[in-house]
Amino acid sequence: MSGDVENFPKAKQALRVEVRSAGSKPKDPIKPGDFAEFIEKAVEEHESALIGYARIFVHDLDRARDVVQDTFILLCQQDPDEVREHSKSWLLTASR
Repeated sequence: MSGDVENFPKAKQALRVEVRSAGSKPKDPIKPGDFAEFIEKAVEEHESALIGYARIFVHDLDRARDVVQDTFILLCQQDPDEVREHSKSWLLTASR
């Protein structure tokens, strides 16, 4: 994420892509109590890989951590039902 406030709504809208294989049906919606668990699981599973990925672009560990933090903040603003099926690719796209 470049940090441009003006581009934030466009980036947020561009990242809201629903990916489903043909014939698959959506899962039950995430309950409010499960939202924190969804975010914690995403951080646990993907944080270190995202830091490494972001570091490729910014060439600085502290800045890469900032990018990943911004990415997870953006994830918190998404509808988890729309991103949970492809959270890894969504996170990579958002961090780039």
